[in-house]
Amino acid sequence: MAISARPLYPYSAVLVASYGGPEKPEDVLPFMRNATAGRGVPDERLLEVSQPYMLFGGPAPINQLHAALMAAVRAELVRRGVEVPVVIGNRNWNPYFAETTRQLVAAQEQMFAIAITGGMFIALVWFDMPVATVMVLVLILGRMLAQFGKVQKEYQKVAVGESAWLALEKTIAQARMARDTQGGQLLPSLDEGIRLESVCLRRGAMPVLENLDLEIPACALVTLMGASGCGKTTILDLITGLVEPSAGRVLVDGVPLELSLIHI
Repeated sequence: MAISARPLYPYSAVLVASYGGPEKPEDVLPFMRNATAGRGVPDERLLEVSQPYMLFGGPAPINQLHAALMAAVRAELVRRGVEVPVVIGNRNWNPYFAETTRQLVAAQEQMFAIAITGGMFIALVWFDMPVATVMVLVLILGRMLAQFGKVQKEYQKVAVGESAWLALEKTIAQARMARDTQGGQLLPSLDEGIRLESVCLRRGAMPVLENLDLEIPACALVTLMGASGCGKTTILDLITGLVEPSAGRVLVDGVPLELSLIHI
């Protein structure tokens, strides 16, 4: 398959996205202005909060960390036989994302130009083709290369979407595997109320509820109050069937919850 032969296909470069950071002391204030652009922060405040940069002589430690990261990525790609540019784009300092992207696009355009020039040389010198024919072929090839660039970009979008789709499918499969089995077959009703009889619940060896008796009349407003961790949410989980009691029963209109369709 093409993907095994070219592990990064259809991508032609690796871009490290960074917040950016100053390289020398005189860069610190302009960098801070970029990072806080539009917020109206005065320079006096920016100089005050920029003091940690001065502890390192001006350069941001993140720059050295990213340089080491890029070197490690290049070395690993070379080890795997993958030769693509590894570049960085910053949000708040040189090189910016837009600048790095333009350089990558320009490099691709240069490769197209070299390919066209090489093709013209071969056609004119080696095959002795008429100039008019070569120019027509150049126009056709130029259009084809332009369309190829568009196709490559669209394919990259599809590849990104495919990874998200595969991750979603995996999550759905995991959710289906963890799905609770259906309980009883009786249609639930709530005319009388809900009753908990001698309900006990343990989390491992720790008791959460011990011999709880509680009656909640139908159509009544009942408030559960207590300190955090006393079991208020646990009681709701028991009533809705999300949790099964270790002992005792939960009854809805006198019917055990495990016999009702409400139990999932």
